[in-house]
Amino acid sequence: EHFINALLSKFVATLITYPIQLIQTRQRWSKTPDNKATKTGTTKQQRWFGAATMHDLTEIIQQQGFVGLYRGLESKLMQTCLNSALMFVAYEELV
Repeated sequence: EHFINALLSKFVATLITYPIQLIQTRQRWSKTPDNKATKTGTTKQQRWFGAATMHDLTEIIQQQGFVGLYRGLESKLMQTCLNSALMFVAYEELV
């Protein structure tokens, strides 16, 4: 019972937060972050974090469609849901 509850709650949480995690990962792996110098040595104008997030969100939707926001979700669900469920069951057994 605890395993199923933990698995379902983490499943729902991951579905809700995955698009933001995807955008966050894209921003981390960006070759020229907004606050760093570009290859030419000039500094990009800093954007408000929310504006950069909205830009990346709309870019993904325009290029890949709404489904693009959930690309790679399967592996993330396997990782987070099983980890959360197993940790919760172990904690319940120990306490």
